[in-house]
This record gives sequence, structure tokens and C-alpha cells, in this order.
Amino acid sequence: FYYSYYDEVMGSGTIQIYDNHLEMWGVRKEELLEVAKRNTPNLFPSVVSSMVEMAMSFLGTGELSMEEARACEAGMPMYIVTNKQKVYGAINLFNVELLRDFANTKNKCNFWILPSSLHEVLLVPDDGNVGVAELLNMVTEVNSTQVMPEEVLANSIYKFVYATGEIRLEASR
Repeated sequence: FYYSYYDEVMGSGTIQIYDNHLEMWGVRKEELLEVAKRNTPNLFPSVVSSMVEMAMSFLGTGELSMEEARACEAGMPMYIVTNKQKVYGAINLFNVELLRDFANTKNKCNFWILPSSLHEVLLVPDDGNVGVAELLNMVTEVNSTQVMPEEVLANSIYKFVYATGEIRLEASR
């Protein structure tokens, strides 16, 4: 858990909440979890964008044509789930309503969930064209080369099953 703050002098930031804080406050983890479930969607609204949209926003419009961007997406469409602040956005992994809404926009499909970092997760519609081993290799490679060790979530692949709303572990290293 994190406490989010904003101060006119210091700006915004977060403070990690430890077990000794809970003891000092006389609060149980279950109570804090309920408060977090209510506050997080309001304070940190979810954002889902395609990898192409994200690349276009970083690169600018002149560096990648829309046709080139769509061609990149054709092989394996990926979607980034985070929040407006792009900080600790991986919490959306537990937002079943958001995940179900995403599945609805993709013809009620099942999809893979790739833990990218503490700040985001990736969603890949399961169209049968990509295997678990390939996705697990990708996550493991990115985690070991591109993500700071303290921001790695897991070397695991999860699957969202539309029919049940279940998130299940598919593979892990």
C-alpha cells in the first residue's frame, strides 16, 4: 500500500505503508484494502491505450505514419493499462470491471495479462496466434533488461477468462 500526497512546496509523491504503520494506526490490512479499493479509482483513474497510441504520443506525429503504426500492431496487438499519472498503474490488474470492459471492446475475448512493471500491465487478446512460452520469454527478457529490479512485478503470464471473469496464472519462471 502507498499513501499518495500533494503539497504545494514538495509537489506530489507517495509513501509506502508498512506493517508498523498499520500497528501504530490500529488498522488491519483488510480495512486498508477496502479503503484503497474505494479511493484508487477516483484518485488514479485507469487508462487503456494501444501500444500504437502510446508510441505515437511519445514519438510525435511526424516520426511514424499511421500505416506504419497499424502494421506494427497487426502482428500482436498490445494494450497498455495504467492510470492517468502513469504511477503504480499495475493495480489495475485487480480491476475486474476494467478488464471485462476491455474484453467487451474486443468481442468478448479472453486475453493475456503481461505484468510489465509496477506502473503498467499489458493486455494481449488471445487470438490463438501467440503461445504462452513466447509471451513468457518476452516478459522475462523485458524484465531482465528494461525494468528496474525494484519495479519488476513477476516473470509470469496471466489469462483473463471472459466467461468467468477469472484471472488465472498460466506460466511463471
